[in-house]
Amino acid sequence: MTRSRAALRSRFGVRVDFFCYPAGRHDARVIRAVRRAGYLGATTTIDGLARPDEPYELRRVRVSGSDGVQGLAEKLQS
Repeated sequence: MTRSRAALRSRFGVRVDFFCYPAGRHDARVIRAVRRAGYLGATTTIDGLARPDEPYELRRVRVSGSDGVQGLAEKLQS
């Protein structure tokens, strides 16, 4: 994780602060590795709103092109 983070920073010249678990798969061991690699947080595939007290288990709201503004607003409220 550390080498891939450095490679992305070098290749694209941008900060690489967040990790996305492949296929959403993670556990306590993986979270520790992500922290040690210097990431500030990581996204999961769990539906829901991200919580500031869980930066290494950030949830997602799935949005599709057919949702529109109203659909997105409804997802954020539920």
